[in-house]
Amino acid sequence: MSKRSRPNEGTIRVLSESLANKIAAGEVVERPASVVKELVENSIDAGASRIEVLFEGGGSDLIEVVDDGAGMSFEDAGLCLDRHATSKLRSAEDLFAISSLGFRGEALPSIAAVSEVEILTRRQGDVSGTLVRSEGGRVSEHVEAGAPAGTRVRVKDLFRNVPARRKFLRKPSTEAAKASETLVRIALAHPEIGFQVRAGTRSRFSSPKGASLSERVGIALGREMTGHLHPVAGGLDGARVTGLISGPEISKGVNRSIYLYVNGRYVRDRSLNHAVSSAYGDMLDRGRFPVAVLFVDMPVDSVDVNVHPQKTEVRFSDGHTVYKAVASAVSAALRVAGPSKPYQIQRVPEGNGPGSGNRGEGATKGFLDHRSRVLDALERFRPSRERPPGLFMAREPCPGGQPPLVEESPSAVEAGFFGGLRVIGQLGASYIVCEGADCLVLVDQHAAHERLAFERLRKARLNKRVPTQALLSPRTIELPAGQMERIEEHLDVLAEAGFDISSMGGDSLACRGVPAEISGDQADRVLLDLLDELTSLGVSSSFERAVDQALSTVACHSAVRAGRALSTEECSALLERLDEVDFGANCPHGRPVTVIFSTGEIERRFGRR
Repeated sequence: MSKRSRPNEGTIRVLSESLANKIAAGEVVERPASVVKELVENSIDAGASRIEVLFEGGGSDLIEVVDDGAGMSFEDAGLCLDRHATSKLRSAEDLFAISSLGFRGEALPSIAAVSEVEILTRRQGDVSGTLVRSEGGRVSEHVEAGAPAGTRVRVKDLFRNVPARRKFLRKPSTEAAKASETLVRIALAHPEIGFQVRAGTRSRFSSPKGASLSERVGIALGREMTGHLHPVAGGLDGARVTGLISGPEISKGVNRSIYLYVNGRYVRDRSLNHAVSSAYGDMLDRGRFPVAVLFVDMPVDSVDVNVHPQKTEVRFSDGHTVYKAVASAVSAALRVAGPSKPYQIQRVPEGNGPGSGNRGEGATKGFLDHRSRVLDALERFRPSRERPPGLFMAREPCPGGQPPLVEESPSAVEAGFFGGLRVIGQLGASYIVCEGADCLVLVDQHAAHERLAFERLRKARLNKRVPTQALLSPRTIELPAGQMERIEEHLDVLAEAGFDISSMGGDSLACRGVPAEISGDQADRVLLDLLDELTSLGVSSSFERAVDQALSTVACHSAVRAGRALSTEECSALLERLDEVDFGANCPHGRPVTVIFSTGEIERRFGRR
């Protein structure tokens, strides 16, 4: 190209150091919780035995972390705000044997680039300490100062020079809750450290030094958990797995209740989450997850933590072995905890079906009287959340590549269909087995009753009131750490669902009334499940969708449980109620209510056709 044809100037520019630091900060500092995580991990790496955390304005106004760790010298305190300055790596080989939580040398410089930072530190044995101040990534003061042994870091006015990032933060109560959750994850893995967390003047979380794992789980996730947790101890080919898991009677609607740690580092790993859930098999309903706190310890050179700037993702040199180690350890713990009940058909006498005229007056007190409030359904469940109308059949694989013997039958529902079935018995105290005119019908008793309760609650709300049952005396509910902010965020939704609750300060909640569908004793578990599920909806969800989610959770907890034996009269009454509801054969959570096997399909299975 001739000199004349060249452009006058190029379009590629070298970014200024200030702009490059702000971009890099975006990878590490996502929100106040990210800052809390990085600062507390630095304290842990410094050998702290006590860590105190304070945040104001959800962490946007102030985050303060104080520890009694090793502290820094005058020279190191001046270098710690320089990018890629670290005491934890010396060579490239060290990247493949990382035992510390931090190692990149990016956290403090990234935080300093988008806030005002003040560091006060002193090493044990030093006569004086060091004070460093930085604004927008530029050190404005570096002097000797009096200080206690350890380090105090203050981060003020987060994202002060990146307003576009600051406007995407959620309200302070939500950010405070996320920061508390981050600290809960860290505290669960470090019994050797005492943690004290405050949001303004309110104590948010406290975990004493030396507390056992069971005690820490109770403090962090709710004390009602401790009686339902089982120890895990196992491993495979160098991967050792320890921790605690809940029995199948305790489950959550989201998998955030599974806490996984690799060499003491909290990680998010879909494969390991699946390993935990797969060990439970069909002991949990679809869409339900256990509570688990599991630690995987393995050689540091077999796991790569240098995957993501936030250091919550890892790679394994042999992921299949780690998966098997987790799944087998959880399976073994569940076997020790106790086998599940075997499925069996419970026969009932002939002549007690819906058409026999024998309704057994007074025999249904435990079920019918308690559920007599179930009214006619008002409207079809929203099409966006349900399958097309009709009965949905189970699809089973057939030998020899033959087509499924059980097929979908969209037109199977007719007026009085359920009431016209003859109850044969129960399968595994969970499924009602019925005989129809030309078919065998299985009804999931929990899913069916859950749908009925949900429809009643929706109708009551459309009539401007979900019935609330006032408690004789307020029930005090101790919430897990950091959950009070979430309660306060969803108070309007909870009120719409029939709860009468208010804060008592700290993590204590006063419950004065609950939805009439549930008992006061259920309030703790229903509220915690509701918080998990409302949080999983995300900020873009409408108020109406959040209320529907709350009503469906209440309905789920009020419904007759799988594993409960029902009398013939109870089964028949439940079937008759299904005829009164216009629905697409699924519960509010999407599980099918009914499976139908036609006589022809059964005959084909036995080779008669």
